[in-house]
Amino acid sequence: MYRNQTNLALKGIIGIQAMAVISNTTGHPDDASNHSSIAKDYIARWQTLGVAHDANPPHTTLSYGANETHGQLAAPGALIILTFSRASVQSVCGS
Repeated sequence: MYRNQTNLALKGIIGIQAMAVISNTTGHPDDASNHSSIAKDYIARWQTLGVAHDANPPHTTLSYGANETHGQLAAPGALIILTFSRASVQSVCGS
């Protein structure tokens, strides 16, 4: 049985980016920059590790390296499109 590791990681990355927004809004630009930098690094890693790039079409996975599984991006997918690079996420999830 596969646990949904990739979706949980995605939620954490969204939370880190949310802290960047909160930090910026509350007048802590250095913290905002740090959180945003971490979130961008993590999302780049997630897009490499949490996606079956060799599948046609590419799809998210439930567990890292388990390319035979399929993850589902619903609300987290919508949030990540708003938070990070829309084009890179759409290339994985479709339009």
